[in-house]
Amino acid sequence: AASPRPGSQQEQQQEETAANQEAAEGDGKQGERKKCVDHNQEVTLYCKDDEKIICVLCAMGPHSQHQLITLDEAYLAVRNRPPTDLKAAMLGMVDRLKMKSSDPNVTQGQMEDCIKQEFAKMRQLVTEEERKALHLVDLQEAVAT
Repeated sequence: AASPRPGSQQEQQQEETAANQEAAEGDGKQGERKKCVDHNQEVTLYCKDDEKIICVLCAMGPHSQHQLITLDEAYLAVRNRPPTDLKAAMLGMVDRLKMKSSDPNVTQGQMEDCIKQEFAKMRQLVTEEERKALHLVDLQEAVAT
């Protein structure tokens, strides 16, 4: 379970993030607002439901029933969110693995499965933190232009 299944939510989010970054980068002109990939309009809003920077046409279309906020509000919310405590998560994983390995009834195969599952959880946490950090950079750029 190290890599996302084809069509999984994580894979879709990664593809959307890559598409948003490409669209947001545009031609690199300073002071020029980011454009929507779908409509080539300036992005001015943020869809909280989809965690996506959008334009007015997106807001009237696929995001019309979603909770929308300004880019400034989104930037502040994302910037001020409490980060996941990766150190605590790692220490918890180590404790669980130590407990499991000290159990004389646990077979080698069960221990290997447990290790794989625990590390998969850690990779998922780290990947999510990376996605959030990159998303903050996208928002910061959208707000700055």
